[in-house]
Amino acid sequence: MQKLWVAALVLCALAAFAIASPSARAGGDVGPGNCFTVSGEANARNQWVSKRRAERRLAEKIAFHMRDPAGVTVSPTTFHCILRACEATAVVCHPY
Repeated sequence: MQKLWVAALVLCALAAFAIASPSARAGGDVGPGNCFTVSGEANARNQWVSKRRAERRLAEKIAFHMRDPAGVTVSPTTFHCILRACEATAVVCHPY
């Protein structure tokens, strides 16, 4: 019975995190309309190479959005890999 309560608590915590606004996850004090998701994808010979390429492509896209870096916040990068294909995503928030 104790394990059931712990599992329910963990699920509630995950649901609360998933519902949290992207600006809260990005750590910025900006409105929800000023945040967007940036992603980089790659498909290579193995997962390690795909992850590195996806991360590099994501960094290039984030650099493009940070032409004026004043007040721009970027969330931590998350990776999603299936077999050899990987996607790196991050939330970018502008103060304006």
